[in-house]
Parts: sequence; structure tokens; C-alpha cells
Amino acid sequence: MIQKLKKLYGKLFCDSDAGRMIYNFILGTLLIAILLIIVIEAVMDYEQDGLLALAALFLYLLVMFILANMYPQKVSILSSFITVPLNLAVFPFMFIVAEGGGIRSGMPVWMTMGILLIFVTAQGRWLIIQLFLTIATDTGLVLYTYMHPQMIKTVENEFYYYQDNIIAICAVALSIGIMIRYQCSVLERQNHQIERVLKETQQEKHNAQQLDKEKNKLLESLSYNVRTPLNAIAGMADMAEHHIDDPEKVRDCLNKISESSIQVLDLINHILNVAQLEPMDKFESDDLVLECTDGRFTRAEDGNLILDASGKNILIVEDNEINMEIICGILERTHAQIASAWSAEEAINLIEQSDEYEFDLILMDIQLPATDGYSAARSIRSMDREDAMEIPIIAMTADALVQDVNKAIKCGMNSYILKPIDVEELFTKLYYYMFCRHDRNEDMDNEKR
Repeated sequence: MIQKLKKLYGKLFCDSDAGRMIYNFILGTLLIAILLIIVIEAVMDYEQDGLLALAALFLYLLVMFILANMYPQKVSILSSFITVPLNLAVFPFMFIVAEGGGIRSGMPVWMTMGILLIFVTAQGRWLIIQLFLTIATDTGLVLYTYMHPQMIKTVENEFYYYQDNIIAICAVALSIGIMIRYQCSVLERQNHQIERVLKETQQEKHNAQQLDKEKNKLLESLSYNVRTPLNAIAGMADMAEHHIDDPEKVRDCLNKISESSIQVLDLINHILNVAQLEPMDKFESDDLVLECTDGRFTRAEDGNLILDASGKNILIVEDNEINMEIICGILERTHAQIASAWSAEEAINLIEQSDEYEFDLILMDIQLPATDGYSAARSIRSMDREDAMEIPIIAMTADALVQDVNKAIKCGMNSYILKPIDVEELFTKLYYYMFCRHDRNEDMDNEKR
């Protein structure tokens, strides 16, 4: 119960915006004060009419309290529903009707507090209007009762007036003091929040400046480390062209071009790894150790992998001419039959018009005109043919982001190859998906039987 009350207190008086917090505090103070007065007057057997009036006022303020916390954006409007009735109706009524009222009673003190409440709750033009109406009402009321003293109920006991004034002064002074202290605490809390935000902003600014410095250093490093091998590639290509009749010189230039290309690729892969852009989760098959027993997948004396894909039919989907020429040139070494498509639509049409299981594998570029590789893979997997879900699809992409690779998986692709293409990785995956995968599935089926 105590914890719930603490939570409620924090929500009403600590966790809200400043205007709402002050409104709740003032209204809460008024509610407690009126409730205490009702109890005291009921115990001392005061007039029933006064008790009913105070009870009605208490219920009215309670409704305003509930509405303000249900609709916090309306606090400024609801504040007027508190100050206006108090200053223009309740206090003037008590000034005239209450026993022992008038200028000699404690009511002028309460009316002064009503004016101060306007400064606390109202803003802008509405503050000026309320202030004018309240001062005009109070001034007119005092002048009217001065000219017509018979309107005020007098009390024979003179001590009553002193008592009433002392109680009013103490109560109002205490209320105003508490309100001011609470406002100061709210402002202090807001200042702490502003200071914290400023410190965070300064820290973020400092971090941004540090990142900017690091970015400049990185760009300078990249400029040097990229331009150097690119210069070697361009220079060696030009030298090979001018020594085309010298096979040894051309071979030497090509080797140096290859070395420089590897340097650039290693640099890009390093940057991707540092930025955590390189996907960490590989396809399950990528981690398998391939054991070749049919002689189709071997390594030559010079260390290069050799793949014999004779009898296999591979579909290449690529819209870039240079990339198509490169991948076709690589696959020519495998002796596989190669079909090409320059768009996703052309690839889909080729598969629809082909016999089932005609194509053994599809190399699918992701960035295709009109329809991309993801959509093409989904269309192929949804075809009404037996090989629709079985034909391996390997994505060819320059995007090394995790989300791109995961998207390829969700679209029905089996694996991926990053551009520029690593020949060993390509041959390994081709061998697995065209030769090993089916053999392993058959072995698993035989074991189940």
C-alpha cells in the first residue's frame, strides 16, 4: 500500500511537467485545507449551510483534480475553472454571507491569496483578464459593504475578528510559503535536467568531433591504401598492352595486377569487418568440409582449384556486361553448359520454358533492373514444377550487409557469393550444390529407410 502511495505521489508531483506538478500541488493543498476545515466545523457544530457549501466546493475541486490528471494538456484551461470561481464567486460570497465577514474579518487575506493564485496558474492575456476582473470585483465589494454596512453579519465578540484574521494570515502565509518552496524545488529539478541535457549534448558534440577526426584519418588512409594498388593495376595493364608480344612480360604484369587486386579486396574486407558489416552467420553448407572422391574437384600443381562440371547446365542472371563476361570466363574452365539472362523476367521465362531439372544451378545477381534478384528467387520457388524448390540458387552480390544476406535466405536462395568473385569459393560452392548435396541427401534417405 505504501509503495502504491509513493508511486502515485511521484506520478502526480514529481514525474509530470512543471505546470501540471504545480497545479496538482496547489489543488491538493486546497483539498486538504478544505477537508480539515469541514472536519473542524463539523466537530464544533458550526452552521450546516456553511458545511454544505464547503463540501460542495471540495467535491468541485476534486473533480477538477481528476480531470486535470486525465487530460494533462488541458491543465491551463482547468486552472481557470479553479481561480475564476474562487475569486469571483466563493470568496465574495463568504465575504458577505459568512458570520463575522467584511473588511474586518480574515476574508481580505483569503482574497489576496486568490489574486496570487492567478499569477501562479494563469499566463499571457488570460492572466491580465482574470487579474482585472478579480481586483475590480474585490474593490467593488469592499466599497459596497463600506457604503452598506448592514449587509455584513456582525459578531458581538470582538475577539472573533482577531482570531479569524490570525488564522487566515497563518493559513495563507503557510500555503503561499509552501507553494513558493515547491515552485523553487520544481525549478531546481528542471535546472538539473537542463544541465544534464547540456552535458549530454556537449558529450555528443565531443564524440561527433572525435568521430569526424577519425573519419578524416580513415579517409586519408583509404586514399593512400586504395590508390596505391589501383595505380599498380592501371600501370601494369598499360604496360601489358605495350608489351603484348612479350608473353613473359605480360604474365608478370598480370601477376602483379592480381596481387594488387587482392590488396584492394583485403582492404575492403577489413573495413567491412571493422564496421561489423560482414555477415557473421554463414549458410550451413559453407562450413562443410568437402571430400571429393570422383575426381571432379581437385587442386592443380600451381595450387589453383579445378572443377569439372561437364554435363551440368548453369544459368547466369546478370545485367552488367563486364560482370557477365567475367563470370562466364570463370565458368568456361568448368566445361559446364552456360545459359545467360540479362534480367529477372528473362530468367523466369527461361526456366518456365525449360524442362524440369534442365538447369542444375542458378547464379543470381541481386541488383537487377525492374525486378530484383530477391523477387526473382521468390517467383522461381513458387513455380508449379517439381524442381522449383530443389534447384540451387546462389546470390551474387556486392552487398555484404547482414540484412541483405538474411533477406536472400528468406527469399529462397541457398547461398551467396560476394563480388569481386573469389574463384575458389565459387568452385567450392558449385561443387557442393551440384554434386555433393544430392549425394548426401540420398545417403540420409537410405539411412532413414
